Amino acid sequence: NIMHKDLVLVTVPFTETEIPLYAIAQLKTIALDAGWSCATIDLNNYYLPALTEHLHSTRLVDWFYNETYHPGIEKFLLDMIDDMSNKILAHSPHVVGISLFTYGCQIATKYLCISLKQKNPDIEIILGGSGLFENVGGERSYLDSLLDMELVDHYFVGDAEIAFKDWLEGKSEVAGLNNTNWKELTNTDLNNIPYANFDDYDWNMYKTPVIPMTASRGCIRRCKFCNDIVHWKLFSFRTGQNIFDEMIYQKNKYDINHFSFTDALINGNVKEFRALCALLADYNSANQQD
Repeated sequence: NIMHKDLVLVTVPFTETEIPLYAIAQLKTIALDAGWSCATIDLNNYYLPALTEHLHSTRLVDWFYNETYHPGIEKFLLDMIDDMSNKILAHSPHVVGISLFTYGCQIATKYLCISLKQKNPDIEIILGGSGLFENVGGERSYLDSLLDMELVDHYFVGDAEIAFKDWLEGKSEVAGLNNTNWKELTNTDLNNIPYANFDDYDWNMYKTPVIPMTASRGCIRRCKFCNDIVHWKLFSFRTGQNIFDEMIYQKNKYDINHFSFTDALINGNVKEFRALCALLADYNSANQQD
């Protein structure tokens, strides 16, 4: 009963996490708002149990990070890559978006792109995410190699929520599309982004069902050892009311009351953090059976 979708958004291995990866759920809502039909597949968490429980799990992790081949892993990897592309192409999409959360996603992404292009040379592939570059400074030999091999059609840099919608709507100038001139989101932008859509997520894949959320971008500190000061020059945040409203919305929709925040610093704006805590305290006091 798989239906055709204009767009399929996926995560790819390897990110070692027990919670759902967030970006594709956020981008799905934006795609729907732009009038595109869209499916999401958290391929990272789908394959994570098999990867970590594999007899040669250490060898597999080495492949994901370094593309090092070891005895005993070839069949698993070939089957995984073939299965990933089949899951995507089952939706007959025109466009596939791949979110690279970490550097560890690069190798699997390359081979997934090869498989997709072999099976459907006309498919359009777009990439995004912090794992797209070798480091936060923007070293791009990996990305350039994919472009040289014509495996990728477009890429997004930085916070792409608004830029992604602009591209889906066919706008001629899109910040951060195929260039590094992306725009940081303002407080107003963050508060106006629609809530993430987890309708396609299979909550049975996760040890503890958790709703991931992002309340802010960047940080108020300038610690020299931290990559946030390179990536985000500004600190932007959502209001406590806005965060609370989404928590209640997601809880009612998915019957999950466990949340995980992806922020570097959730209490960067103490006023809004206290407002959120007060709203949660009042809600919990009035709904002790939830």
